[in-house]
Amino acid sequence: MVRPKLRKPEATILLLTAWLVANHGPAAGVALTAATADPRIATMKSSPRGPFKAIRWFCNDGAVLKPTPNACDSHGGGLQHGAWSRATVDLRAAGHRIANIYADLDIDALLDEERPDVALAALAIERFLILSDDGWILRRARLYRGAIQAEDERAGAERLLLRLAQGDNWVINRYLGWRTLGVLLPVAGEHTSFQSVRHLASSIAAENGDFVALRNRIHAEPSPETAQAVRNFATHYQAEDLKASLRRLAGAIDELYDDSPIPALAALESSLAQQQLTAPRFFELSQQWGQASSAGRRFEV
Repeated sequence: MVRPKLRKPEATILLLTAWLVANHGPAAGVALTAATADPRIATMKSSPRGPFKAIRWFCNDGAVLKPTPNACDSHGGGLQHGAWSRATVDLRAAGHRIANIYADLDIDALLDEERPDVALAALAIERFLILSDDGWILRRARLYRGAIQAEDERAGAERLLLRLAQGDNWVINRYLGWRTLGVLLPVAGEHTSFQSVRHLASSIAAENGDFVALRNRIHAEPSPETAQAVRNFATHYQAEDLKASLRRLAGAIDELYDDSPIPALAALESSLAQQQLTAPRFFELSQQWGQASSAGRRFEV
C-alpha cells in the first residue's frame, strides 16, 4: 500500500481539520486539548522512555515477558515493543488514546466500539502531533531502542487501513476519514526506500558509535526533520568518507518526504465531487493553500 508522501506534516492540516469538523464538530478537539495540557504529557516529551516504562514481549497467548531472545517461542509467538507507563495507562483510562501501538492493535475491538469513528480520529490526531511536534510524546523515546519496531508498526497500520477498505462504510461513506488515516498512519509506503535508509543508517553506526542514537531514531520514527539532524551530525566530522555517507543518508530521507500534498488534495476533491458531497469552502481553501507563496500564508489559510 502506497500513501502520499509529505515533505512537511503541516500539509495534512486541511485533511485532518475537514474530517474532524465534518464528523465531530468543534468538540472534536476538546479531549485533545485536555490531554496535551496535562503535565504528564510534558514529562513524556522530555523523558528518554516517553510513554513507556520498559521493553517487553507481548505473546500471542497473552503472556507479557521480559526482552530475552525468542521469549515468546513457547507462547505461540509474539511481538516486542514498549510497555505503557503508569501515567500512560491512567491517561488512556481517562479517555485519552495516546501511545498507540499498531503492531498488535486489536482491530476487531476498536471497530466494535460504540463510536469507532471517534477512536480512529484519536489515532489520526496523535499521528499528526507526532509528525508536527518533533515526535510529541515520542520525542526522546525514538532513541529508546526496541520501544517501537518500525516494520511491525507499518504492518499493523496497513492491516487497519485494509480492514477499513472492506465494504463501503469508510472508502465511500467516510472517504475523507479513510484518506486522512492513509496519509497519517505509518503505513509501509515505499518499502525499498525505507529499507535502504535503515541499512545505510546501520552501516554508518557500525563505523561511528556516536551515530547510534540517531540511527535508533531513524529506525523507530524517521521524519523530514531527521534529514537535517543527519546533516547537523556531519558538521562535527572531517572524514570525507563519513561525510559522503551522511550526505547520501540525508538525501535518501529527503526522498521519502519529497512529494507535494497538492495531488492528494486534488484526488480528494475529485472523489468528494463524485460522491456528490458538496464542500465548496474546503475546495476553495485547498486551492489557496496550494497557491500560497510562503509558510506564513499557508498558516493563514
